[in-house]
Amino acid sequence: MNEQVVLNLKNFHAHLPAKCGVVRAVNGISLQIARGRVLGLVGESGCGKSITCLSLLGLTRENGWVLTGEAQMQGKNLLALNAEAIRRCRGKEIAIIMQNPMAAFNPLATIGQHFTETIRSHLPLPEKASRDLAIKCLGYVGLPQPEKLMGQYSFQLSGGMLQRVMIAIALAMEPKVLIADEPTTSLDVTVQRQILGQLIHLKEKSRTGMLLVSHDLGVIAQMADDVAVMYCGYIVELAAAERLFNNPLHPYTRALLASKPQMRKKSLQTIGGQAPSLLNLARGCPFFARCSEKNRHCSHYSPELIQYDHRHLVGCAKYAVEQRTLQHGFA
Repeated sequence: MNEQVVLNLKNFHAHLPAKCGVVRAVNGISLQIARGRVLGLVGESGCGKSITCLSLLGLTRENGWVLTGEAQMQGKNLLALNAEAIRRCRGKEIAIIMQNPMAAFNPLATIGQHFTETIRSHLPLPEKASRDLAIKCLGYVGLPQPEKLMGQYSFQLSGGMLQRVMIAIALAMEPKVLIADEPTTSLDVTVQRQILGQLIHLKEKSRTGMLLVSHDLGVIAQMADDVAVMYCGYIVELAAAERLFNNPLHPYTRALLASKPQMRKKSLQTIGGQAPSLLNLARGCPFFARCSEKNRHCSHYSPELIQYDHRHLVGCAKYAVEQRTLQHGFA
C-alpha cells in the first residue's frame, strides 16, 4: 500500500437481512483515501453512500447490518474491531461531520459538554484544559463569542453554526480521516462557502484525508481531488476530478452531469426511470433499465471496474467489450 494512503477500503459489502430477502446496500466497493487529499463520493439518494460512511465508524453494527471486506487504517481493519476499539478510533483517528447537524447533538447537553466529553474521552486532559481547547477551536472556525457558546444548547444555534461546531470538534482531534457527509445540506450560499473554506483549511493544516459525500456536483468539482460515482451500491466510475468532469465515461456519470442545473440551459434534463430496489437486487448492471446506451452484453454484466486510462476506472460492459476486442487484436 502507498505510504500516503491513510484509509484503504477493500471489497466492502454492507447487507441487511430482512424477512423478505436481503437489502444489498453496498456491493464490493474499493476506495482509497490519501493524506491531504479529498475523495468525492457522488450518486443519487439511496445508492449506499451514507451506509458506507456510517459503517466505517462502526455506527451500523447494532442495526443488524452484515459487513464484510476490509477497511485498513494504520494497520487495523476498522470493520473487525470490537466496540471499545472502534470507539477509541472514532473521533480521534477517523471523524465524521453528519449531514443533519440539527439531529447530531443531544438537546439536553450543552455545546461545551459535547465538546469536552469528546476531548477527554481521547486525550488525557483535565477539565479546564479541555474547555480551553474547545473554546480555542470554536474561535478557530469563526464562531463568535465561543465562551458563551459553550453554555448554549444545540436548539439555540443555527444549522450553519452547528455545522461549524462539528468541524471544530473534528479539528481538535486532528483526525487522519474526516468523513463529511453532505456538510452543506440546507445551508445558504454564504454559510456554505464558509463551511467549505474551513474544510479546505483543515485539510491543508493537518494533512487530513477527506471523504466528501455530496449531491452538489459544484461542491465536488471545487473540493475533490478524485471522484467516485456510486450507483445501487456499486462504484461505477473512479477518476481524478478534472478527468472525470471533462471526460465522463459511464452512462450514469454522463446523465448525472447532464442533469446539473446551468444558467445556459433552457430546460433541466432528468434521468428517466427509477433506481431498482436494493432488496434482493438482481445480478447484472443495475443501470440497465435506465441506460440509453445498453446492448446485449449489459444485462449479464456486473459493474466490475476496469482501467480505461491512467487512474480512470469504469464499470460498464461497453468498455469491457472494447478491452476484450483490443486484447484479441480485432480493433
